[in-house]
Amino acid sequence: MTPKLHVEKLAILSSDIETNELQIRKYIAKEWRTLTKGLQENAIILFIAGVHGSEDGRLSKPAKSVERLQEQFSKFLELNHKDVFDDKGRRLIRFEFLDVKKFYLDANICAIDEEALEMEIIKINPHVVVLAICFSKTLQLKFKLESSGLFPRLRMQRDLNLISKGRILTLDQTQSDLLMQLAKDENNHKTVVISGPEGSGKSLLAVEATKMKIYSLLKKHSSSDQVKIRVVLCAAYQGDNRVPVLFRFLKEELEGFGNHCLIDLKPLADLSFTNVKDLQSKIQKELLTGSQVYTREDDILFTQLLPKVDDETESIAESATKPDPIVPNQEVADPNFQDQQTVNKSKGRDPAGVTMVPKLTSETIVLLDEVSPGFDLHQWKQFKSDWNVEYVVALRHTFSQSSFPKEPPLEKVSAWDNTLICVLDKRLRCSHEITALVFYLMIHSKNNATLKSFEHSLDSFEGDVVPMWIDVESVEDFIYFAKETYHSVDCKTVMVIYDPIDDQFELQPLLKYCKDKDWQCHPYSSIIGSEASTVFLYNLKEFHFESFTRATNELIIITIKSSVESQVSMFRSLFSRFGLGRLGRYQKSKNKNE
Repeated sequence: MTPKLHVEKLAILSSDIETNELQIRKYIAKEWRTLTKGLQENAIILFIAGVHGSEDGRLSKPAKSVERLQEQFSKFLELNHKDVFDDKGRRLIRFEFLDVKKFYLDANICAIDEEALEMEIIKINPHVVVLAICFSKTLQLKFKLESSGLFPRLRMQRDLNLISKGRILTLDQTQSDLLMQLAKDENNHKTVVISGPEGSGKSLLAVEATKMKIYSLLKKHSSSDQVKIRVVLCAAYQGDNRVPVLFRFLKEELEGFGNHCLIDLKPLADLSFTNVKDLQSKIQKELLTGSQVYTREDDILFTQLLPKVDDETESIAESATKPDPIVPNQEVADPNFQDQQTVNKSKGRDPAGVTMVPKLTSETIVLLDEVSPGFDLHQWKQFKSDWNVEYVVALRHTFSQSSFPKEPPLEKVSAWDNTLICVLDKRLRCSHEITALVFYLMIHSKNNATLKSFEHSLDSFEGDVVPMWIDVESVEDFIYFAKETYHSVDCKTVMVIYDPIDDQFELQPLLKYCKDKDWQCHPYSSIIGSEASTVFLYNLKEFHFESFTRATNELIIITIKSSVESQVSMFRSLFSRFGLGRLGRYQKSKNKNE
C-alpha cells in the first residue's frame, strides 16, 4: 500500500509511519503534477535518507536507503512512469540525494553534526525536501531543521512560488532575515512583531514564526512524552471586522501539531488599548477565560469575547456564560466546563506574583493577528514574553504610522532585548495589474482618500490577466457566465465576496451555486486574512479595500445593473478612466452573440 505522505505547502514531505523507497517513488509519481506545480527550470527536489528513524523521534542505525532511492528515481521511474520521467526532463527538474549517515559524529549513539547537515542542505538550495526516513514527521532531526528556520523558509518560498504561478522563485529577504534571527538561541523566546502593508505575507510569516517556537519547545521537552503546548490563536474581533476565514486559515496551518499542541481560538474584542502593557494585560485576562464554541455556518470555532471584569475569577466565569448579542446562533459555555473550574480554583502566578495563565500546559504561545494598535511601532520594544507565555504579533496595516511622532526609522529586522520587530515593505499577494487598479480606485473613491497614504510599490509579479468588470442583469446571468467561463477551474482557487447587506433571499442562488461548486463564498466583513487565485467581487455597493486585495492573480468585479445604478455608474466611470480590464454587459440571452 502506498502511504500518504504529510505534505506541507508542497515544500516539505514527511511520514508518521514506516516507509520504504518503493512507496515513496509510487507516491511522488502519482502526485507529480501537484507536487511540482509552479516549479521552473533547474528546480531541485532533495531526498534526505540514509538512516532509520524510530517512533520516539530518534535516529537509529544506518541504512542503504539513499542508494535504493537513486535507483527508484532513475531506472524504475523511467520504466514505470514514463510520463513523469519525460516531464522531469522537459522541465529540467533535478533530483538530489543527501545521505544523513555521512554526518554521524558517533554511529553508536546515532548523534549527527546538525550544523553541518543544515549547511549542506542550504548549499544544495532545494525547492522541495522529501524526508525519506521512517517516522520523519516526528523526528528530532525535523524539529531541528524547523527551529533553525530552514524548513519555514522553504515553505514560505514555495508559497510565494505558488501564489505567483512560478514568477517569484526566492523568498523575500526581510522575511528570511526574521526567521534566521528567530533561530538564534538568544532570540527564540522573544516576542515577534511583524508590520507591513496588505499582501506582504504578515500572516504567513507569523504562522511560520509560531511553528518555529513550537518546534523549539518540543526540542526543549523532548524527554517528556506528556508535554502539550497550548497555542492560542487571537485576532482582532469587533463590529464588522470579524475574522472567521482568518481563524480557519490559522487553525488549518497548525492542524499538523494535534499530537503536540492544544489549539485554542480566541477573538480579542476589546481593542481600546493605548500601550503595550495595557494590551498584554488584556491578553492575560483573555487567556483566563474558558473555551466556548460559537455555532456559525462555516463551523469556525470562536470563544467568548473578552469580558470587562476585575481580577476576580468569579466575575470572569460569570461573564463567560453570557451570550454575545451580535453573534447569531451562539452557544455559550457551561459554567461547569472543566477549563473554567480550573481557572476558578487556582490562578497561575509567576515568581513575582503577577497573574498568569493557569497551568493547564507547560508552555503557551499566543499568535495575535490583525491587531491595529493606536501607538507607534517603537513601543513594541517593551512587549516582553512572560515566564511561560511567548507571543507572535502580526499588525494590521492601518496607514497611520505617519501620524505618530517621528522617531528614527526601524531596520527591516531589529533585535531588541524583548522583541524581534520585522518591517515588511513589499506587497507580494496581488499582481502588478491588480495592485495598480486597487490604488487607483482607492484614491478616487469618495470615502477613502483621506484614510490612506498612497505610497506603494508594484514590485510583485505580472499577472496572467488584467482585472475585469462585468455588468450583468441578474444573479442568474452571473451564474451562467461563471458556468460558461470558469467551469473547469480548480474549486480551491476561487472565492466569491458579496455585500452582507444584500437581501439574503436574493443571494440564495449565488450561495447555492458556490456550495455546489465548492467555491469559497464570504461576506466582505469576514474575509480579512484570506486570499484566492481568482476572486469575484459580487455587487459591492462601494469600493472596499480589503475585498479588492484578496486576489493573487485574477480579479473580476461583478455588478448587477438592476440593483444600484449609482454603484454601476461609479465603477463605469473609474474603470473606464483607468483603462484597465473589460467593460460590458453579460446576459444569458445574448451570450452567443458576444
